[in-house]
Amino acid sequence: MPIYFIDTICPKGHIELNKKIIALMPNKFRKVVINSNGYYNFREIKDASFINMNLINFKSRMLTIFFTQFFNYLKIRFVIKDDVNQIKVFTTFENVSFIFAVLLFKKSKKVVFHHDNVDYLRIKYNRFFFKMYMNRISHFVFADFIKERLIEIGVDEKKVFVIQHPIPANETKISESPNENLYIGLGHASDNRIIKEIVAYENSTKILSQNRIKLILRSNEFVFKSEVITIINKHLSNKEYNDLYLRAKGVFMFYPKTFEYRFSGAMLDAFRNKKNVIGTNIPIIKYFNKLYPEMCLYFNTIPELFELLITEQKDNTDCFNLFLYRHSDILIKNEFERIMKTI
Repeated sequence: MPIYFIDTICPKGHIELNKKIIALMPNKFRKVVINSNGYYNFREIKDASFINMNLINFKSRMLTIFFTQFFNYLKIRFVIKDDVNQIKVFTTFENVSFIFAVLLFKKSKKVVFHHDNVDYLRIKYNRFFFKMYMNRISHFVFADFIKERLIEIGVDEKKVFVIQHPIPANETKISESPNENLYIGLGHASDNRIIKEIVAYENSTKILSQNRIKLILRSNEFVFKSEVITIINKHLSNKEYNDLYLRAKGVFMFYPKTFEYRFSGAMLDAFRNKKNVIGTNIPIIKYFNKLYPEMCLYFNTIPELFELLITEQKDNTDCFNLFLYRHSDILIKNEFERIMKTI
């Protein structure tokens, strides 16, 4: 049975994940990859054939999304058949315009991978279109709480499958002797309100200075430098980023409250590199705190955050090994094998 891997959005940050998904899907399928505008390097993906196509680049404005995605799905439909004996796997999708894929591939079995899609379902028109097709497709999510939210919205429980997020193939950056006093928060989605409150609290308490703890944070609103806090807004080269990662004891995840029903690739990267994570009190952080309490901590207030920073943290080796086991290729491959039999 042929299985087609389709991505009409082609996020740059999803290339490694998509390659892993393709590689770990059961080899009993004849794998065919729709390669939009050279998104994939076909030499890096074995056991798959490619169909090269020029699709319209994804735009952020809703009206533009609607028409460009319709064109993209229509163009793909002209190239590949709609057959009951085929599976179409959409590694990324947009809630509203995906109705076109459902209509154009009525016969085929359809599978989608959720990223930030569930968060956008709080928007009425997103939810309206999603509900038109949600039980006509199968859903892969990367965490139980995301599955629970889909079921609350009305998706049939039998249509939602939890799969562990594969670990990227790139080399792990583990330091034998990280700087015990350095914490970094270099994500682009950080809540600037929290960063400002950290600066203000340190100015009034001097807790970081007294404990010789240094922070390097990224903000998209301002820059700042003191003896213990450095706030940047520039792009970091891979070397600069890796050097900071090697030196850091822990990684901050200052996600806003709107970051609710989605997975975090940055968290995965931190765990993969054996770094402790300290984050805001949101579902993804609390979810991993339950799974890996020595590696993932959360705070409700800035004083609580500072208390975590000055408290000696437990050894995270056992959690780290458990994380690597649960996210290992062999377990994920076996799960795909089991799940795909039921679709």
